[in-house]
Amino acid sequence: MIVGGNILAVAALAGAMTGAPPTDRCVEVVRSLAGGGFPVEADLAPTTCPAVIERAFWFDATSGVVRAQRDIAAHEVVAAPPRDMLALHRPGDPITVEVLIGPVRVQRDVLVVRPTRATQPLLVRSHDGSTFVVKGAP
Repeated sequence: MIVGGNILAVAALAGAMTGAPPTDRCVEVVRSLAGGGFPVEADLAPTTCPAVIERAFWFDATSGVVRAQRDIAAHEVVAAPPRDMLALHRPGDPITVEVLIGPVRVQRDVLVVRPTRATQPLLVRSHDGSTFVVKGAP
């Protein structure tokens, strides 16, 4: 069964990459991305579109984020993926989880286990190997 949200997401992604895109629908890839990789907002910079534009991203329903459909070289100009479908963090990214309980602040360095968008909880792994979900502000 296909969830309605996924259908809308795929349609939005396909629409952004077909036909003659407006000038604000292209991005320059700041750092090279491997095929299958998870781009984050910092990897992409808005730019004007060339006459011919190539598709470079696809929505992966399994991970819930956009992925590179091929190797993309640094400074290549491609069709922009929808920003709300980009990964907030990639697997392996180090982050610090901070929890405030009254006057007590607890911090823990962890690694991201799977990519997630800003609206989704993060699955992370601590240095001792335990995994847990982090909800709330990124």
